[in-house]
Amino acid sequence: SLSSAPAAPAAPSTEVEFRDLRLAVYRICRDSQTREELATELTDFLDREFPPTEWAVGEFSAAGFRPLASTFRETPALPPRVVDDARAGESLARVESVAGTLTLILEPPRNGSTLFALVVKENPRLPARVVLFLEEIVQLAGISYGARESISSPEAAPHVESVDHDEQAPHRSKRKALPS
Repeated sequence: SLSSAPAAPAAPSTEVEFRDLRLAVYRICRDSQTREELATELTDFLDREFPPTEWAVGEFSAAGFRPLASTFRETPALPPRVVDDARAGESLARVESVAGTLTLILEPPRNGSTLFALVVKENPRLPARVVLFLEEIVQLAGISYGARESISSPEAAPHVESVDHDEQAPHRSKRKALPS
């Protein structure tokens, strides 16, 4: 007998389904204006398109994972082994628990900078093809995320530029232009 309750989405299984999802992710990356909007839109997308699970999209640095958007009931706490694996350069770190599989997916490391990251509590465990697709999403969104950071983030500006804005005008006027 069938229930009248809406069924949870099934994990995509065909290349056509993955292509449609990939195009949706491209649109999200292209259309989001800020890092926070990108994280929120991706979290909503993942929650809508994949079987029941919990998602967090954010950034990973030496300090650990910081969610920008999440469907977790509580802030996701990553076990030390997962954090250590990520710090060692792993782009995918998983740990099994009674509550499900906790997975951290990072974009490829870049000289100790903050990385785009996705945390998922898989319950049920996601098929390998879906996890590969999630890695693809993280790489694509990481490019978009990094571009936003370099354009809109004040800390991304060269240090000299920051100093110039804080100095007084009479001091700046004494500087000579460098020949080009």
